[in-house]
Amino acid sequence: RRHFRETIAIQVKPARRLRMHAKSRRLQIDFDVKLPLVVDPRLWFLMARFDIPAMCLDDPLFLIPSSFFIRHAGHGFRDGTARFQFQTSMELTANDIWMPHLVLKADLGNRLVQILNDLSTLRPDRQPAAGLLHLPNLIWVPSRAAAFTSSRRHPA
Repeated sequence: RRHFRETIAIQVKPARRLRMHAKSRRLQIDFDVKLPLVVDPRLWFLMARFDIPAMCLDDPLFLIPSSFFIRHAGHGFRDGTARFQFQTSMELTANDIWMPHLVLKADLGNRLVQILNDLSTLRPDRQPAAGLLHLPNLIWVPSRAAAFTSSRRHPA
């Protein structure tokens, strides 16, 4: 409600297709990140399947803090890069380590506000990790309400 105290960076990692494992739809996303790795409470990963014909993300989405993601999706190192592999079931009844980070599209906005509120408890002088500002494929959720409002005023 126009009181954003912090900023978060969301690195979006989509997949175009799902894999079938028995009767379960599985989301698998593999990618590499140049070293050094950035771990910051303001950095989150959004893992999702992108439905090309519908031009939207499929439910469920997985919004994961960088510290948890790097610890659990690490898949080794090679030639100055860290390799990651994210695998989970797209079934809402699944029970794996990624399920606490499951969010439905309809709930994503509320989850982002909750994360912003949680980040407001960080020390005010704590700056984001320097590498965070230079990561590719980020979506920034700004800390100021002015970024969401138009310069033109409309009557209530």
